[in-house]
Amino acid sequence: MSKSYNMPSQFFAGDTLEFYVNSAEYPAPAYTLNYALVNSSGQITITGTADGTDHKISVASATTADYTAGEYQWHAYFTKSGERRHYASGHVEIITDYTAETGGFDARTFTKKVLDALESAIQNTASAEQLILISQSCESLNVQYKPDLIKTYRQWKELYNQEVKAGKIADGQGVKSGIYVRFK
Repeated sequence: MSKSYNMPSQFFAGDTLEFYVNSAEYPAPAYTLNYALVNSSGQITITGTADGTDHKISVASATTADYTAGEYQWHAYFTKSGERRHYASGHVEIITDYTAETGGFDARTFTKKVLDALESAIQNTASAEQLILISQSCESLNVQYKPDLIKTYRQWKELYNQEVKAGKIADGQGVKSGIYVRFK
């Protein structure tokens, strides 16, 4: 297996996280590489180890199993004798460990949940939970006024279609889009 030299854009909680960083300016073992991942649920800190002059980031699956799924901002930095030097920053998504979900799991995206709630409201079958989701997600929307509900539904449907298209592209699947011309 070849070495990966980048923080992945996403990984599953419960999977081993492993990648390397090579820095001529801040080589291991003279410097230590650290990562801080932060979101509204808290902070995760990761400290790298030396692998020759590379910095190895390795987090055991038992450790990542305790990570809370969600979007995180990360900041990587080198340390040496009390000094700290910025290296890089970015985003990573920690995905729910589906094998640990024994009681069922709603894997719909937030966009899909709102879209489904709007559809239920249009059909007058929305639950109290769905109405709360709509009120929190769609400011100043009167759920009693059908034309506004339908307009908002169409906006969220477009967002959801974009989300599905992006997912297909990320999965390497083709997407149907374009302008088709017919000549006579």
